[in-house]
Amino acid sequence: MEEIIEKRRECSKVFDRGKGIQRIEAYTGPMHYKDHYDDPEEQWKDIDLTWQANKITKAPYILVHDDKVITITNKKTGEVHSLELLDNSKLRWERTRGLARARLEGETVEVIAGRAFVRFRRRIKNADHPLISKFRLEGDPKKMRFLASDPGGALSVEHSIKDGILIETVNPKRALKFPVRIDPTIDEYEVAASTDDVFYCDLGSGNYWRDFIHVGAGYQAQDVPEFPPVLLSSAGCGMRFIDIDIEPNSIIHAAFLTLRASVSRDGMIRSEILVESDPDPATYPATMDEFLVRRQNTPTTGVYWDFDTSWVKGQDYDSPDFAWQVQYLIEDPDWVALNAISVFWDDLKHRTGVGAHRLAYSWDAANP
Repeated sequence: MEEIIEKRRECSKVFDRGKGIQRIEAYTGPMHYKDHYDDPEEQWKDIDLTWQANKITKAPYILVHDDKVITITNKKTGEVHSLELLDNSKLRWERTRGLARARLEGETVEVIAGRAFVRFRRRIKNADHPLISKFRLEGDPKKMRFLASDPGGALSVEHSIKDGILIETVNPKRALKFPVRIDPTIDEYEVAASTDDVFYCDLGSGNYWRDFIHVGAGYQAQDVPEFPPVLLSSAGCGMRFIDIDIEPNSIIHAAFLTLRASVSRDGMIRSEILVESDPDPATYPATMDEFLVRRQNTPTTGVYWDFDTSWVKGQDYDSPDFAWQVQYLIEDPDWVALNAISVFWDDLKHRTGVGAHRLAYSWDAANP
């Protein structure tokens, strides 16, 4: 099976399987980049997050680290961001693919390069060190996300920016487990998972997240540590795939999701997969109510995904085939190649028992 290079798009690949059959692989974020995004003749290239000396250049951005200063230049927009670690330690970087790490006494500093983001992480190993991190920030603070977590899940983090100094302080509302991670993140892709993967629970318009590290489905409870603290409710997600290069009148032989488990869980799950065609270039709505209108107006009936087998963190799992739903969409007279497709996976029919759920890494998850 060979890739058809000329059919590459920013977020998809097309493969020739022979006998007139093609395989399309679509992703919620970029798989390819250009050095000059305003050049329509430039071929899309595979992203390569391998450090060359102190740089990564084969990506939608240029990333450079120089001792304690990290600089990111967005190739598409020209925007430049930099973070400078404010301490007196001399950093000695170790580099692997997509990760630069400096080890300090009691903590570790990491620069994590993703296909659509750069994350500057402090990993605090024990309670002898303060749960605070300071950086000098240059660039648009609206492109920043402020995250913290420990092995038990997400942690509340407070941040402030004054005179260019970013201060992040972990504000735990439960017992901590170490190591604790403080992760200021710069999004360099305008349609990353913060707008194109969403997680929701169906009780109340506030139970809606566009920057959650999981996608998933099931029935959640307050005592489930992987979920945000909300009431008992059915849970689900939406995943939007852009630039789907399917020509009208194509025949869809198979369509499925491959999800990588982000948490090991068991229990009987009764969930549903639905799809919609999304020609609107806008990203997902900002509110739960607006989003559920889209979810509930899908033109096809769902495909059930019911199982009681356990999921093991880090393992990949394939959904049932929903080719007929995609076939229905592309037979619509309004379908054109490069439309977006949204896939909803949830249990809004309330068929799952309390606390049973499955979670997979979303596009916002770093280093899955």
